[in-house]
Amino acid sequence: MVKYVLKNLVCFLLIAVFLFTQSTISLAQTTNFNHPKSESLESNGSDELKPAEGKIIPKEQAMDGEFAFYSGDFAKASSLFAAFTKTKDKDFALWNNQLGSIYLAAGDYKQALNAFLDAYYLMNNVSAFSRLESRAVSLIGEEREKAYKGDPYEKVYNSLYVALLLEREHDYDNALAAVKTGILCDSDVEGGLYKSDVTLLYLLAARFEALRNNQPMSDEYFQKAQEAYLLSHPINRGVVSDEQSKLNLLSQKQKELDKLMHREIPSKEDKEDEDEEERSVTPKRPGTNFSAKTKADESKGVPKKSKKVLALEAEIKELETAIATLTGVRTDKGKEISREVLKQVVDKNNNVLFVIELGRGPVKYPIGQYGHISIFTSKPYKANSVILLVDKKDNFDGNKSLCNNDILYQASTRGGRLMDGILKGKAQFKETTAQISYQLSQMSQQMSNQANQLQMQASTSGTYSNAGAGASYAAAGLAVISLAFAIGSAMANPAADVRHWSLLPAEIRVIPMKLPVGLHHIQLQVSDANNSIITELCKEFDVNILEGDNIIIRRIIE
Repeated sequence: MVKYVLKNLVCFLLIAVFLFTQSTISLAQTTNFNHPKSESLESNGSDELKPAEGKIIPKEQAMDGEFAFYSGDFAKASSLFAAFTKTKDKDFALWNNQLGSIYLAAGDYKQALNAFLDAYYLMNNVSAFSRLESRAVSLIGEEREKAYKGDPYEKVYNSLYVALLLEREHDYDNALAAVKTGILCDSDVEGGLYKSDVTLLYLLAARFEALRNNQPMSDEYFQKAQEAYLLSHPINRGVVSDEQSKLNLLSQKQKELDKLMHREIPSKEDKEDEDEEERSVTPKRPGTNFSAKTKADESKGVPKKSKKVLALEAEIKELETAIATLTGVRTDKGKEISREVLKQVVDKNNNVLFVIELGRGPVKYPIGQYGHISIFTSKPYKANSVILLVDKKDNFDGNKSLCNNDILYQASTRGGRLMDGILKGKAQFKETTAQISYQLSQMSQQMSNQANQLQMQASTSGTYSNAGAGASYAAAGLAVISLAFAIGSAMANPAADVRHWSLLPAEIRVIPMKLPVGLHHIQLQVSDANNSIITELCKEFDVNILEGDNIIIRRIIE
């Protein structure tokens, strides 16, 4: 038992050192906007933004705003979240993203852009709230204490909305800057195949470059859009998932092999040092020809591989073969996917982009013994297909509708964060210290029982009195140490931060069209999986098409 406790003590010390030496996490990318920097938050002159000293918004109030939004009461929802933003607290970016979604659904594009921009500047400010982030990575700190800057997928969609709304104002330079920021955020993932697979970002970049008369760059972005489209298309998702998991395993096996080879086979420098040492201490025999090597000498120079090395090499070879096969399957499946709709989005002759938002976005919640793991799920939605009629004419072409921009897929394929490793370390610390506390408590109890027995013997025979006193002191000391470990375990807080942009849609569809300038009547017909029209979700509205680009965004709420 003593050996077990000592082993756990070592583990505890290692984990504690790891956690206390973690540096502040940088969760955002910098940007290149020409817009004046938002003055919504106070600055102390060193780019360290200060949260308001007022009380944190209760979760119940935020839920009231969500309920109001999904019930269609945009006035109440916007009023609540606008009040939240005025507190300028650490959730400022979250409140503004939520507020932007409400304004967007209500058709107030100006206010939506302002809200999204306020969130944008903070989400992409590395130094903002750095003090809170340092506290969050500490042993007793909670991740929820740090400022909300969003997961990579949330930064991607914030940048996407900013870009679309700036395009609506024909500000293509800043719209392109927003798209580039989104692409950078989308590349902040573990899995190589999932890096920068948000097709819509590349398509918008290609469109903006075409509108800026920069055709070579437009073509380059369009090529990347095609690659992203093939990777993220539902036809390929299963293959990509399998391929990426094998790539991850291959990387792990290669690292294991490198470590094993380094231990078993000395490096070239080490071998040369050994040979030099052997030559310096071994006298040459007369008449010996050292220039001629025997077969035994040659074989001796090649270290024999162990069974573990050979087994790992065989596993690596099998994985490489399997990956090559999956790559071929993915390429073949890609040939079945039509890319015509991508050209329609980029074509600047299509002066209207209808952006249709469907369903509810991913929900983030904690799992694990200490709630230190966060995962995503979503609520099913009935809307399956959308038909858009202009001026009551049946002129809709379903092949020109860009689908499959589902946000749950992007959220769940972003991979782990640096913070996940820290939370895992905190969870291990909490569990280890709890185990050590329990073991020490048991040892203390046993020592105390032994002390009682010795004291009873001392009272009857007059012996073991010193031993009994010593055992009693040892029991008390172990009890104190056990209590210290119990307090340390209780103070460690590995709970994952599950704040998320809950008003995001589940999917974004884009329908490019060419319409004459002037007033047009639009009908949105929404159908379920059985192609039955869902009357309560259908919409009719008028739009005034102007010269240049026209971005029309509509939310189908269920």
